[in-house]
Amino acid sequence: MRSWLDVQRSILSDWIIVEIDLENITPIRVGGYNARPVSDRLGIIEGIRTQNIKGLWRWWARAILAGAMLSRNIPLPSSISDLDKEISQLLGSTEASSEFFIQLAFDKRRATYITSNNLVNIPRIRLVTMKMKREEMQKIERYYNKLGLKLIFGSRKSIRENDKNAIMFALSSLIIALIFSGIGSITTRGFGKLSIINLETKTHVLKNEIANLKQLLDKIHQQGSEEGITNGLKELISVSLNYAANYKSLGKAGREIRVYKLPKIPTLALNCTPEVFRVETICISRRNVIRILECLGKSTMKVEWKRSLGLPITSPGKNLHTWVLGLPRYQRLTGYLPNSEKGKEIRRQSPIGFTVLKCHEGFAIILYGFLTADLSQLLTGYKNLVLKHIGFHARRRNVTSVYDDLVTRGLVSTTGRLIQIDPAMPTEEIYRVCFNEAWEFVKKIIKGGCCG
Repeated sequence: MRSWLDVQRSILSDWIIVEIDLENITPIRVGGYNARPVSDRLGIIEGIRTQNIKGLWRWWARAILAGAMLSRNIPLPSSISDLDKEISQLLGSTEASSEFFIQLAFDKRRATYITSNNLVNIPRIRLVTMKMKREEMQKIERYYNKLGLKLIFGSRKSIRENDKNAIMFALSSLIIALIFSGIGSITTRGFGKLSIINLETKTHVLKNEIANLKQLLDKIHQQGSEEGITNGLKELISVSLNYAANYKSLGKAGREIRVYKLPKIPTLALNCTPEVFRVETICISRRNVIRILECLGKSTMKVEWKRSLGLPITSPGKNLHTWVLGLPRYQRLTGYLPNSEKGKEIRRQSPIGFTVLKCHEGFAIILYGFLTADLSQLLTGYKNLVLKHIGFHARRRNVTSVYDDLVTRGLVSTTGRLIQIDPAMPTEEIYRVCFNEAWEFVKKIIKGGCCG
């Protein structure tokens, strides 16, 4: 009997460009319409959906195109929707189909699974299962522990020589999305990370370009140093930026790009002063991926920041600014909310994310971060929203402006030193200071927890 993958191959053989062999490094948490990994009605684990991959692919393609524009001093669109119109020419929209397609194949029968009972020490899992009974966790919260995948990437039209830049921009942005985001949910905190095992091309037109891409991926995974992995990832990003620029005929990039204002859109650009994107590698000796996920989750928590400073967990935390790691961040009596505890909940994706790679010596944790205007705008007010800190100490509840806390109290660094904030500083510079300290706290906790 022919497999479904064989059927797909025979139908799509004329349009297939690349087959990408993948395997997951960390557990994959998928979710259906109700965000549960297991169907309540059928009692079976949800499958991996191409829609999830397409969404992440589009997100990274937008960031890459924005980076190509910024590095060539071309004004960025004022909104994500405007930039999306540029991407839609390749990846499709509600009004037009995509020039490219992806098909996913995997064998559930060979997959191994894990339940939330094995992941209870991971902060995000503890949060989503907080009100579940043990039996319900075993039934509903199941994850793919080991899963082999094959992703087919192809074009809906015949490939011509002058299509190379468009195709390679689409393919390289897809690979970057697979490396940095992975698949499933909770990916910014380390779940669903993938290892690219092989790229196999199905067209002679792009044989050299895809061979070069494969060679670069192999070099990244064979690196034995943190600097080597970081430089390899930057080289991969640079290649994709050039394909994007050539596809849009944007010209050559400058050696150093001066940034005068934070972009509104996540922008994957290198060699910017000051930076709008950062990536750093931490090679680790710990081989247990569950412990790695625990460490990544804890690195974003204020209570762990206090522990890293040797402070009691009940001590005041106004000088430790974890709001910079995304919103909402409010639990019971403390946290961050706009205006007051009755204010409208706002959501801001964490500007700092994690991915995990297999490398020459074992595992490498990659920290990556985008600096954008959306979080900094909340400091001094944006669309009638002002970020507030709600504290509860000595049986007293206290609501203060985060901006006022910064300029009157400063913020504590990873060494325990108090950094004073000059109220004359532009808001974006204050945000950068907060971002830098959050980055250092996260890195310190990861090194202490994963490497220790």
